[in-house]
Amino acid sequence: MLLQEKFNIDLDKREQLIWDNIDDLITVIEPNYDYNIIYINEKAFKHILGYNKKDLIGKSLKEYIYPDDKEKFKELLLDPPIKNQKNELRLLTKNKGYVWVELKAFSLEESKNQQNIFVKFKDISTQKELELRLEDYKEKIGKISNLIPSFRFWNLFTPKKYDDALHNSYDMLQLITENIPHYIFWKDSNLVYSGCNSNYAKFIGALIPEDIIGRTDKNLLRSKRNFKSTERLERDVLRTGIPIINQIEKWEVENSDNIWLNTSRIPLRDSKGKVIGVLITYEDITSRKKDEHKLIESAAKYHDLFETSPNGVMLIDLKGNILECNSALEAISGYSAEDFIGKNIIQLKIFYKNGLEILLNGFKDLINKNQIELVEFQILTKDNKISWIQIRGKVLNRKGVTLILVVINDINTQKTIEQALRENEKMYRELFDTSTVGIMEMDLKDNKVANINPKLLNILGYSREDLKDEDLRLKIIHPEDLQKLISPTQEEELEFRIFDKDGKLKWLAGTRKNHYDDNGKISSLTLWLEDVTEKKMYEELINELTINFLNFTTNIRKNIIMLLNSCLKLLNADLVLYIHKLIDDGKEKFRVLTNYNKSFTFNSQDFVENIFSSALFYEEHDFPQTFFDIHKMNYAKTDPFISEFNLKGSFGKLIKTQDGINSGLCVFFKINPSISNQDKLVMFLICDAIEIEQRRWQVQIDLEEQNITLNKINKLKTELFSRTSHELKTPLISIKGFTELLLTIHRAKLDDDMISILEEIKNGSKRLENIIKLLLEGTKLEAGQYELNLTEEDLTFLIKFCVNELKGLVRLRNQTITLELHDELKTKFDKERIYDVISNLLVNAIKYTQLEGNILIQSEIKDDLFIISVKDNGIGFTSEEKSQVFKQFGKIERYGQGRDVDIEGTGLGLYITKKIIEIHGGKIWLESAGRNKGSSFYFSVPIIE
Repeated sequence: MLLQEKFNIDLDKREQLIWDNIDDLITVIEPNYDYNIIYINEKAFKHILGYNKKDLIGKSLKEYIYPDDKEKFKELLLDPPIKNQKNELRLLTKNKGYVWVELKAFSLEESKNQQNIFVKFKDISTQKELELRLEDYKEKIGKISNLIPSFRFWNLFTPKKYDDALHNSYDMLQLITENIPHYIFWKDSNLVYSGCNSNYAKFIGALIPEDIIGRTDKNLLRSKRNFKSTERLERDVLRTGIPIINQIEKWEVENSDNIWLNTSRIPLRDSKGKVIGVLITYEDITSRKKDEHKLIESAAKYHDLFETSPNGVMLIDLKGNILECNSALEAISGYSAEDFIGKNIIQLKIFYKNGLEILLNGFKDLINKNQIELVEFQILTKDNKISWIQIRGKVLNRKGVTLILVVINDINTQKTIEQALRENEKMYRELFDTSTVGIMEMDLKDNKVANINPKLLNILGYSREDLKDEDLRLKIIHPEDLQKLISPTQEEELEFRIFDKDGKLKWLAGTRKNHYDDNGKISSLTLWLEDVTEKKMYEELINELTINFLNFTTNIRKNIIMLLNSCLKLLNADLVLYIHKLIDDGKEKFRVLTNYNKSFTFNSQDFVENIFSSALFYEEHDFPQTFFDIHKMNYAKTDPFISEFNLKGSFGKLIKTQDGINSGLCVFFKINPSISNQDKLVMFLICDAIEIEQRRWQVQIDLEEQNITLNKINKLKTELFSRTSHELKTPLISIKGFTELLLTIHRAKLDDDMISILEEIKNGSKRLENIIKLLLEGTKLEAGQYELNLTEEDLTFLIKFCVNELKGLVRLRNQTITLELHDELKTKFDKERIYDVISNLLVNAIKYTQLEGNILIQSEIKDDLFIISVKDNGIGFTSEEKSQVFKQFGKIERYGQGRDVDIEGTGLGLYITKKIIEIHGGKIWLESAGRNKGSSFYFSVPIIE
């Protein structure tokens, strides 16, 4: 483009005007390999070839030379032309045609460094067309001349010898004309038939040529079906003396197909050159015309298929030059057909990475095998996107020229899908191998376990090598559950038993996914499983404890015996002992109670020296302890339980009490036990339950021995609250556990009323849990056992977080919360505890404010304190209520006071809130103008850096 601008600047305006009005094609090119164009006279180029400057400037001139003439163009530029060699070649037009031009070129000395080439193309298309037509005429006339000895006709029609010559030459003419497949006849100057061959006679319906000679077209029989008068054309030849050569005529024939004739009408002259007649030849080209029509139809169909094909199509010669391509390539690559036609495939800029190498290797296979197998590679589209294409090729022969037909298929979507499938398969395998859930794949056709992921292998204790065992399915799945597992059920959730490698029974639960074959039968299934053995043990424990608690009486000993037998059953033990240490007449003694309700009392020395259970009391901790081979210990000789029950192993736990008078639970087995986490859970829960009963036992003894005073009640209150989790949680566990069990496992067996009742029980259990939590927190706060975890946090962020959590409740009551907070309020506090404070104040404000009420939260910084206020326009407080609100169990009765406010609560929330703020070093207070005048709660937190 810079070269073009320089060239234009060097031209005078007058010279520019001259250049632009030259009819020949003028161009200036660089003397490089591509002959890049730097100037054209645009007007001539646009008129003759259809191009403008934008199409040509900066492009290679070789791209616009007809492919078969490119080598000739190069020779004409580099070497002087050979003598008599024509400087003629063809230029491609913009509409994919070509124009014949005559080339002249010479160097332009524009600078010392470069000599550009001046090239002029003269349009000789009209001249070339006439030459070609003339050569065609010569060839056809020559054929006729070879068939008919014309000199005889020139002498034949002399007026003087007309009749004699006609008769004397008839045999010779008949010999010649009868052996020519054409229809031949000749007439004199009056258009009277002088002769014809038999082919013509038959053509017009006459029997023999003699039926025609001496007649004119008018007096011939008009009933001859193929006859058609052409006297007008014959008179033109007689008048002008100019032959009419190779004129194609279509004759319409009644009751038959039309015929096509290639006609020639040649004037016959005497020795002086006078036109004395006309020779007419008809060549029947009907078959050829039909073939041409079929060819045209075929070409049209080819063109339609070529252009409408969704695949890209190219026609390439053996040198790699692109001759044709369809418009579908633009949809695939972004480049138009003009960007491809006339270029060599090596010049294309669409190849990405080794795409060109793959294509060229495919062409090598094409030459050897006559077709390219599927070849895939990536291309770079016009908008610089990477896309996948697939190519198939075939060798064609068109008019003796070997060409390559290339079909290009856009497989980018297919490749994207394949890549996604590979990534999904990889992700599935990674998930399969790294999943924290056990996964098992079962092949139901071969009746085997196809695969197990590492998580499930770990649960079962097997290795990946064990998967090769054909009988693994029968070894690991409980026989009673196998049929349920492989049956063609639609049930997605399932639960079944399985054996680990040590033969220990475990419970697995999860979901299944069936996979079907083409016939709709289940061919395989995938299981996502979790080890629920502990859950099952827990359910069984809950069941046992619930049964126990349902049957508990005021007889504490009987209750403990029930717990011992539950422990015996759940741990599959052979003997369970409860050891209780007591003080009798100032002496330390140990009372042993068995699961079969027998009691033994030992003094301290006998117990330590002779009874194995004393081992639990050696260590001052209450962690579970396991003992092996106790029958080999010295205790085997002195302990009556070991000898009587033939015991070999033991599992026990110390039950510590605040008064230091500890108890213990000892479980015995006839074999050395393998204690699992589930077993430890059973031990903990049974011990907790026994401890509760033990406490009740102790309290009962204390109440029987001394009068209950108010001081004793107050002292026990804190202890009672501290043990609330044990006394209330244990029955609560069974209530919640069985309720959830019924709602999940047996829900289908229950009607709607039963489900509603169970849901109420479940919700009541949750409320009870919350009350227990509040009681425990209040007890800890009162006893000074509350420890804070102080970290630097943002109070503003925490308030916004709490508000966001309660948006649903606010929206339900159609209330509005407004925040007027500092952007940041950073200090040190226990995030979890202050979260409880903010949430409690917000919930109270929402509950005790009527529907469509307003709540305002503000922050203030004063005297090294952050002060937060929660204000509402709700039910408010009286003076008496304000003095009561922060006390333990200081719930204010709202029942019957209207304004659509919540009346539920324990009276512990604000008491705990006050204690939390106080142990943080802050204060909390309430302001209210009275009933139905709203309220404002304030609390302060010290600013600690």
